[in-house]
Amino acid sequence: MGTDRTTVSSYHDGIVSEASGVAGNAEHEMKYSAGLSHNELRTVTSGYHRARKKEGSGSWGAWGNGYGSPRRR
Repeated sequence: MGTDRTTVSSYHDGIVSEASGVAGNAEHEMKYSAGLSHNELRTVTSGYHRARKKEGSGSWGAWGNGYGSPRRR
């Protein structure tokens, strides 16, 4: 059994670039558009945000408004 990782990035990060935030080989990747800062990517637990996702070696999906927070509980 391997590790199933998720990486996240935001165009509004300000510390880590959007491309660098999802660099690597994680099984799940999320790119959030403007609105979530670096600290918010780690702490926000509610709300819905504009984002797109990629699963495995697939391609990036379309931008959508119904994605939950990175740390949704």
